[in-house]
Formats: sequence, C-alpha cells, structure tokens
Amino acid sequence: MPFCPVCKAEYVAGINRCADCDVELVEKLPPEEEYEFEVLCDAQGQIDSRIIQAALDEEGIPSILSGDALDTVVIYPAQDTKIWVPRQFLQQAQEVLKALAAEPSTEELERLAGQEMIYCDECGAQVPADAVVCPECGARFENTEPVEEPED
Repeated sequence: MPFCPVCKAEYVAGINRCADCDVELVEKLPPEEEYEFEVLCDAQGQIDSRIIQAALDEEGIPSILSGDALDTVVIYPAQDTKIWVPRQFLQQAQEVLKALAAEPSTEELERLAGQEMIYCDECGAQVPADAVVCPECGARFENTEPVEEPED
C-alpha cells in the first residue's frame, strides 16, 4: 500500500499522488524521527498561536501547542499557550519569530498594497493570493486564485 510522505495517509494500490498534499506517494514511510521539544515562546491566544504556527509551517518547522505541559496539547488555545519546536529547529524558529515581530519595510508595505488578495474558505480572512496558509486560522490553501471583494 502506498503512503503520503507528508501527511502519512495510506492509499489503496494504484493511486500515485496524495489527494490532500499533491505529492508522489511512496511505498514505505521512513522511520519517525524522535524529537526533543523545547518551548519557542508563549503565545497570547488563538490568533497569535495560529500566526506563529503558520509562519513556522511555511519554513518547514514542526511545532505543537500546549497549555502548561507538553502532554496537555489543546486544539484551540484560549490564552497563554506555549509553542514547542524540536530542539534542532529552535534557532531557525527563533529567527522566524524575530521576522514576525519586525516592522515591515517601506518596500514591503508598497508590495502588499498592490498585492492581489483572496479569502480563506475556512475563516473568511482576507489574505495575499500567494499565501500558503491562512495566518488567521492556519488553513492550507491548495489552489489560490484571486477573487473579487464581496459587495456589502
């Protein structure tokens, strides 16, 4: 049986691509890596958590959310949530966090002002058309095509 190397889903024989991840399937999954997790930061609520996790995800950095301990993972954190990353990704994750906190440059603001936007199907947030994940809810975009702004 083939497997998706990204989401680990198992498929029936004869299927060659993952329907969710759009990658070639493999015959066998590699052994799971054992990670030692460390706290990257404390996020102040669901939106902060999702924005940080979306940025980490774009860089290929695994992360999990928890309350006070690693074994109390919550799906929709309310406040004071810890974001954990594997130790080997900690420095890279800290750089991602710094970039999120940095003020955008004038050039970046000008680029964003002229950028086409789309709406997230999951939460309705307006996001850049080239976004991979929604910074509001963390939903992954598959085919991003610009859409007209809704009329009120």
